[in-house]
Amino acid sequence: MKALLDNDKLHMVGLRKVGNVTMGITDAVQDYTKEEQVVGAAAFFILLCSTFGVSAPEMFAVADRVIKARNKDRPELIAAEDYMRGELL
Repeated sequence: MKALLDNDKLHMVGLRKVGNVTMGITDAVQDYTKEEQVVGAAAFFILLCSTFGVSAPEMFAVADRVIKARNKDRPELIAAEDYMRGELL
């Protein structure tokens, strides 16, 4: 299956938008058990990659780079992680 995503845009996603999506997913799963959250989010990710015709391991690598780019001057993912810890733990 041909990828439905623009590869250049995929590797240039913005921290703010990624943080917003992370917050939205956190909101969506918070009423489930921790086990359901983890497996459900993983299933979502796998199905999302399949739907868009992209490699899950490659998308993990892209996400890892985005997460590692966070810092005190770009707090979007730090805020998302803090929100996740507050809502899910």
